Amino acid sequence: MAQTVHPYTIEDITHDPINDAITVTFKGGTHPVTRERVVFEYVETYSVNESFAFRCDESEGGSYLVFYGYLGVERKNGTDYMRLLHYDGTTHGSMPCIYPDVIIHSRGSIPPAEP
Repeated sequence: MAQTVHPYTIEDITHDPINDAITVTFKGGTHPVTRERVVFEYVETYSVNESFAFRCDESEGGSYLVFYGYLGVERKNGTDYMRLLHYDGTTHGSMPCIYPDVIIHSRGSIPPAEP
């Protein structure tokens, strides 16, 4: 499986080829902009077409969340790549960005990708 740099709350992502699920190990880190240190540990398994928030920034106008949607694995030139859809959104009101709660409660579904 190809490796890449993960966002600051993700320590590791592993793929289970038997059920095509991924297990994400979340661990606190230093926020890339505010330099605030977030301390927590959480592990969760996601199936194809499930999504989760991995970043949350609080503000008075609304909280900013960044998500991954897991689309499965694609093989290219003999290497497996995890397909992760990256998207973001803002809430209409401020919400507390408490980890791992924001990750747990953000779990959702994304529409299946068209072939």
